Amino acid sequence: MSIKKRLFLAAVFLCIAVWAGFYLQSLHFGLHNFKDSAYYIILAEGLSRFQGLRALCYPGHPLSKYCAPLFPLMLSPILYFFGRNFVLMHGLVLLFSLLTLFFTYKYIENASDSRMAFWVTLYLICSWVFFRFSIEILTDIPFMFFISLSLYLFTLYMQDDKYLSSRGIMLSVAIVLAYFCRYAGIILFVSLEAYLLFRKENKKAIFLGSVFIVPFLLWNLRNLLIVNIFEPSLSQQLSSFLKASHFFANLKLYQFYFPDTLLPLFELNPRYHLLYRKIYLFIDFIVLMGLYINLRDKKNVFLGIFYLLFLLLLFLWPAFSGGRYFLPLLPLTIFYFLQGLKTVMRMGFLKQQCMFYSLAGIMIAFSFYYTFFVFRPSHIAMPYYSQDFNKLLLWAKNNIDFNKNEIVASNHPTVVYFILGKTSFNLSSASPLQVWNYIREYKAGYIFLTLSPVYRQRSMLPFLDKFKAKLKLIRKEGSAYLYRIEY
Repeated sequence: MSIKKRLFLAAVFLCIAVWAGFYLQSLHFGLHNFKDSAYYIILAEGLSRFQGLRALCYPGHPLSKYCAPLFPLMLSPILYFFGRNFVLMHGLVLLFSLLTLFFTYKYIENASDSRMAFWVTLYLICSWVFFRFSIEILTDIPFMFFISLSLYLFTLYMQDDKYLSSRGIMLSVAIVLAYFCRYAGIILFVSLEAYLLFRKENKKAIFLGSVFIVPFLLWNLRNLLIVNIFEPSLSQQLSSFLKASHFFANLKLYQFYFPDTLLPLFELNPRYHLLYRKIYLFIDFIVLMGLYINLRDKKNVFLGIFYLLFLLLLFLWPAFSGGRYFLPLLPLTIFYFLQGLKTVMRMGFLKQQCMFYSLAGIMIAFSFYYTFFVFRPSHIAMPYYSQDFNKLLLWAKNNIDFNKNEIVASNHPTVVYFILGKTSFNLSSASPLQVWNYIREYKAGYIFLTLSPVYRQRSMLPFLDKFKAKLKLIRKEGSAYLYRIEY
C-alpha cells in the first residue's frame, strides 16, 4: 500500500473516531425525540412478548399499521434480553451510522472517484443533520443505511450480464428492507424500476419487481384488514397528503433548508440574514447544476431519478418536517453541491483543484464547528415542554394510586405509557364533544395534557373551556397539566 493511500485511510479513520467520540459524549443526556422514540420501543416491546406489532399504549393494545415494522423488530431482541437498555439501542443506531458512512463512500466512489467520495463522506460526518439523528433512537439512520446500501448494490448489479445473480438478490432484499424500515422506501423501488425500464433492462426490472411486490402486497393487505381507531387511516393520510398547497409551502421552506444543511449560517449574527439568504440561493443554484450534470451522465442518471422523486415526496408532505425526511437525500445533496462547485470554479478563473479543495475544506471545517460546538450542546437536552410533561408523569407515578387497568386521557399516549405504564387515547385531533365522548366511553379518571406550542392551537383549549366544570386541576408542571375528571 502506498504512503498516499495510507494517509488517506488514516484521515478517514481519524474523522470517524472524532465523530464517534462526540457521539458517545452525547448519549448520557438521554432521549431527545422522546415521543417518537418511545413509540418504536413500545412496538418493539409487543414483538419481544410475541404479541405482534401492537400499540401497547392504546386501550385494547390494537395492532399497529401506521409504523413500518423493521425498526421495532430490530429493537425487540434488545428488549427481550436486556429490557429498556438505551445504551444498546443507541449502539444499534451507531452501527447503522457507521455502515451508512461506509456505503455512502462506496456508491459515491462508483459514481465519481475516491477523492469525491472522501469529501462527500467527510462532509456528511460533519453535518449537523446527520449527527442530530445519529444520537436518537429513530428509523432515520437505519433507513438511510438501506438507501445507501441499495444504491451501492445497484451500481454493482448494473455490471452483471444476467438478471439473476447474487448481487441482484442482495439488492432486491435491501430494497424490501428499506420499504419495511420506512414506507417512503417505495420511492427507491420506483426510481430503480424506472431506470431499468428506461435502459430496457426488462428482465432485471421484472426480477426486482416480482421480489418486491409480494411482501408489499401481503403487508398492505394485512393493514387493510386491521382496525385501529387510534392511528390515522390510509384515506386520512392520503387526503392530507396530495395537496398543491403543501408543494408550494414546502418549496419555499426547503429552498433555505437545503443550503442550511451544507452551510449553517442562520445561527450567526441575525443582522446578516438577508445576506445569508442570498448565499443560500446561490448554493441552491450550485446543487441544481450538479444535479443537471448528473442527469446527463447515463451511468449515474438513476441517482438523479431517485433524488427528484424523493424531493417530490418531500414537497407533497403535509408539513415541513426538516431533517428527518430530508436525511436520505443529504449525501447526494452534498455530492451535487461539490460537483456543481467544481464546475463553477472551472468555468471561472479558479481552475486549480487545490482551490476547490481549499474552499470545500473551509466549508466542512465550519460545518464541523457548528455541529459539535454550537448545535450539539443546544440540542441534546429535551425541549422544555417535554421535560415538563415527563416531570408531571413522574410525579403522578409516585403520588397517585391508580387502579390496575385504569385508562387515562392524554395528547401524548406513547409517553404516558412509557413512563406511567398506563394506556391512554389521543385527544389532540378530535373535537371537544368527541373528546368528552371518548372519556365517558373509556371511563378515564385523569387527563394528562401538554399545552406546548405544537398543541396549543388544537382542540385542547376549546375542550378545557367547554368542560371546565367537570375538570379539577391536580398538578401543574410548567406547560403540563394533570386534571381529575368529575363525572
